[in-house]
Formats: sequence, C-alpha cells, structure tokens
Amino acid sequence: MRIRRAAGRQPSELTSLRTQLRVVADLAARRADAQPLADKSRRGVVLIVVLVLVMMVALAGFGFLSAMSTEYEAARLNGSVRQAQQTLASAESTLLWFGALSERERKFLGGSHHNPALFRGHLVEPLAELGQGNSSTAFASNPLMEQPMSTDPAFVDDRWRFSVVSLDQTPEQNSVLRFGLQNESSKLNLNVLMRWEQASPGAGRMSFMQLPGMTEAIADALLDWLDADDQTREFGAETEYYQTLDRPYRAANAVPQHLSELLFVKGVTRPLLMGHSATGDQSTQSTEAQSPQSQFRSIDANGDLSSNPVGATGTSWVQHLTLHSAERNRNSHGQPRISLNATGLAELEQQLTAVLPENLARYILLARVYGLTLSAEAQRGVESSAAPYASSMVAAFPVASLADLINSTVQVSSATGLIVVQSPLQSSSPDFATLAAGLFDMTTVNPESVVSGRVNLQTAAETVLRTIPGLTPEVVTQIITQRATLDPIEAGTVAWLLSRNVLDPTTFRRVFPELTMGGDVFQSDVIVHRAIGGPMLRRNLILDAASTPPRRLYWAELTDSQLPYSQELLLPGVQ
Repeated sequence: MRIRRAAGRQPSELTSLRTQLRVVADLAARRADAQPLADKSRRGVVLIVVLVLVMMVALAGFGFLSAMSTEYEAARLNGSVRQAQQTLASAESTLLWFGALSERERKFLGGSHHNPALFRGHLVEPLAELGQGNSSTAFASNPLMEQPMSTDPAFVDDRWRFSVVSLDQTPEQNSVLRFGLQNESSKLNLNVLMRWEQASPGAGRMSFMQLPGMTEAIADALLDWLDADDQTREFGAETEYYQTLDRPYRAANAVPQHLSELLFVKGVTRPLLMGHSATGDQSTQSTEAQSPQSQFRSIDANGDLSSNPVGATGTSWVQHLTLHSAERNRNSHGQPRISLNATGLAELEQQLTAVLPENLARYILLARVYGLTLSAEAQRGVESSAAPYASSMVAAFPVASLADLINSTVQVSSATGLIVVQSPLQSSSPDFATLAAGLFDMTTVNPESVVSGRVNLQTAAETVLRTIPGLTPEVVTQIITQRATLDPIEAGTVAWLLSRNVLDPTTFRRVFPELTMGGDVFQSDVIVHRAIGGPMLRRNLILDAASTPPRRLYWAELTDSQLPYSQELLLPGVQ
C-alpha cells in the first residue's frame, strides 16, 4: 500500500523516503555486526559444559571398569584358592587311600619312602561326567608314571598338582629332599620310653641322654613330667617347682597329646625341641649357617637359662621323638596274622601248614605242647617229625616271642628217653632268611590288632637306635653300615641281626620286641601348586593308617612359612 502511495508522490518525498531507508539499513547492519560476538560467547560456554560432561561420563566408566576388573580378579583369586583347597583335600584323601593299602600293594606302587612317580607334582584331573571314568584307585588315570610338564610353548599349564615331600637330615646335617612319607616308626615313642623306665628305672634317662643337647637335669625333668607320680627325681622338677613360677601351673604327669607341650618342662627350650627355626615343623628344619644370635644362651619358658648353647644342637628333638608310631598286626597281603597262642591245636595246625614249611609248623606245635628251651648258643637235635605229636594234645605252653623260636630246642620226654628237637630256624643255615621272613610275616604272638611303639630298624636315625636299651654305639654303627646292603628277603625282617652276627641270640631276644621293619603311621608335608603360579598351600599331616579306617591325627598349616627349597623342584622333569 505504501508503494502504491509512493508512486503518486513528488520526487522530494521520494528522496526523503530513501534517506529513511538508508538509516534503517545502517541500524540493521550495526545490529548484525554486534550479534555474532554474543553468539560466539554463548557457544564457548556450551562446549566447556559438554567437555565436562564427557569427562564425568568417562571417569564414571573407568571407575566402573576398574571396579569390575577388581571384582573379576578377586573372584578369580577366590576361585583359585578354592581349587587349591580342594586339591589339598584330594591329596589328603589320596594319602589315606595309599595308607590303607597292604604292604605288598604299597611296594607294587613304588613304596612310601621315595616315590616321585606318585608323590611328585601329581596331577589332580577334573571329575569325569557321571557314569564315565574309573575311580577304583586314586592313580587310575596314569598309574606308576610321573606326569611331566608340557613342552609346547603355546600351552599354558594351569593344572593343579600336589607333591608329598619329606626332609631328612644326614649325619653331616645336610637336608635331603625326597618325595614320600616319613614313617613315624623311625622315631622313639615316648609311651614306649616310659615303659622302659618302669621296667628298669634309669633306662629312660639313658635313652633321653642320646638326644642332641640333652642333659641329666632336662632328662629327669622330662621323666617327672611324663610319669604319673609327684616324686621328684635327682635333677628333676615336679608340680612343687612349677608352682613357684611367675605364672604357675601343674606338671602333666602324663604323656602329652602333642610334643609342643614339652616346652613347659623345666630346661626345655624351643630351639632344643623344635630346632633353630623354632617353627615347630620337624620336617622343615633349616640347615643354613647359624646366625650370631643363635650362639647365645637362650631363655626357656620357665625363665631359666638353658644349660647348653643353642648352637650346640645340630638337630631338633621332634625329629627323633613321636607319640603316634604304630603298625597293623597284619601280614604283607593285608590279612590278620595267625596267632601262635590260639587254644585249639587242630585249627592252629591247619593254619600253619597252609603258610609255613611242614617242619617249622610241626616245631611250633611241639613248642606249644612241651615248651621251648632257650640257650645262648645254637643247640643240635633231631628233626621235629621225630617227636610224638597229636592234635588232641593240650597246648600247655604259650610262645612268648617269635624270637624264642630261633636257635632253640624242644625237649620231649618219651618212653625211649629224652628227645631234643632242634628248631628249623637256625641263624647259620642258608635258608634262615627265607624261613624267618615267612614266620614273621604270617604269624604273631601279640593278640592286639595294632602294635604300637616299635622302632623301624631300616629307616631310624642313628640317634634313635642309640636310645634302644641293649644296643651299644658299636652295634648301632654296624646296623647303619649293614642295613644298606640287605637283599630284599633280608630287608623284610629284623632276623638279619642274627644271621649277620650283629647281635648274639640273648641280646637279639631282648631287643626283638622293640624292633620292626614296618610302620603304618606317616608324616609329611603336602604342597599344592601349579606351574603358572598362583596360591600355593602347604600343610604338615600325620596320618594313622594303622587304624581302620585310616584317619588324620594332626595337621599344621604351613602356607605362610617359607619353603626351604626351590618350588621348581616340585615340578616333574626338573632335576
């Protein structure tokens, strides 16, 4: 409308209108020039806000990722610990299964003393699906074979293994690592020592004095702690003494449940009892050079100075003492032995003739009827078949010891005079070792199903053998020397002490009840590990395979203790 009106206006009016339009255009241009500055300022603020938001989101994401990674690592480690614990349980079950085997079956699998095929880096395979696999034995998958490491560099061996190890001390005080069990019958049982003391007062002190670092005062204090009375020995201590201490207590007057209790006895120090490492682990005593501090006299639990410097003891007492040694009264096949003191001669005759030579079985039956005559030297006589015998006769004489059947005679009164029957078990005869092995394995005079406290002649240390009454230092030296040269038949019994003239018949009969070549209570360190690392568990176990069923007697957690050897030695293929 304005344009139409302008068309009819005068030129002067048009000029004025152009001028007004220019002014308006200039104002619009100025506004346009000012507007971008404000917009730029606003866009910068928004960018900063966006950057802050992005950083917050990124940090939140990183925090979440870190939390999830930590949780994953914790779950993974927890799973590894649980797997290691289950492997440890599997190892204990395997040892209980192995202990339940007969002596013959153990030897068939390689024995218990040093058996890397079974006890070095043994793999624990995952369970097969239900209804598959063979679980008849613990080593059914790879029996009698060491399971080596993979040589494939691309293979990550994360499989769990367990090793059963024992540390032995040589006479030079060097540690020897072996993969096997430690027979508790290789040690002196304190219950047996107290029996010796009751039978012959003073025998207990003499046995204790064979231990390293022992003194008469400590020996008497130990005996006073172990015996049932309150009478103080010459250098000993009873409750009257312990009541005068700052923290008084009473003497136990009994054999303890654990050897660590002996630390309460006057004069007994932790280094003497447990060793220089003072950890209480008899299987892991360090053989490193003694520190200067170990040369100083130590203070025992009672506040008294020890009578011997710690540095004077090379080994600990727990390496030589035990509370648990025992063995099953069964033959090498796992069957109960024949009792020679059974009342019925007819049944006894049937049992003996099935497992022993006829002349030896007949001699045992004659011994039950007429009794045995013992002598210091071997006696000559007739064969057992020459003497009258009938299963209806009365078994009037028991057999006190299997050793009495060796080099003995049976004197039979008959109408024609006295008949002297010579024992088929003559220590000088060529077949003595074979006859003795059969007799000692298949028969017994002990009615108990478990025999406790006998010392294993083959594996006991020299110190332990010296504690046995009747074994002189010279005899012990011969035993240590000759036992390494025994053939398999001789190694089955202690009869070689006679056949090799180490002991005379009288001494042999005296020490025979204290000796064995077996043992069914074992101690060892069980270590769970794997090649790629991760949690390693270590536990010291004492397992009683003499009882039925086998059971765990004691365990000590040693995971936090440092291994006294390289972990690489536990892996198969590492020499």
